[in-house]
Amino acid sequence: MSDRNLRIQVLLAAIDKVSAPFRAVSKASSATSRAFKETRDQLKALDRSQRDLEGFSQLEQGIVSTNLQLRQARQDAANLGRQFAAVDAPTKSLTNQFNRARDAVARLEVKQRDEIRDLGALKTRLDAPAWPLRALLACKNGSSARPPPLTRCSTSKRPSSPSWASARRA
Repeated sequence: MSDRNLRIQVLLAAIDKVSAPFRAVSKASSATSRAFKETRDQLKALDRSQRDLEGFSQLEQGIVSTNLQLRQARQDAANLGRQFAAVDAPTKSLTNQFNRARDAVARLEVKQRDEIRDLGALKTRLDAPAWPLRALLACKNGSSARPPPLTRCSTSKRPSSPSWASARRA
């Protein structure tokens, strides 16, 4: 019986020696897979932040445009209101113009409120992951903000001695 146990032990030891490299490769593969997944997730978050940043810029431009349109619509409505008040019996055309101008002002005010609300929500979303946002701004503007690992700036305007480096040395 002990001869059989010895054979089984020798056989199991041989199997362990042969399978050890495969187990090591399997562990390394799992670690590499996790690292790739984390990197992919970081890149997705960075892409989302970049899209949000672009949306923020577009929304700011939209608000400026809406403000100009609203100012013009208010002036038009005020002029039509003065004309409307100056006439004893306003014509149907003047009444329709005044009503359309008043509706345009109301529509633009709603649009302005919605844009300002959306801008606030987007700003909140951009403020949450402050580190990726700072990296995006650094890449976009060529500033001296330190980008996070795995991020490359596409601009060549990188300072030779960034401000964060001198602050670290102090």
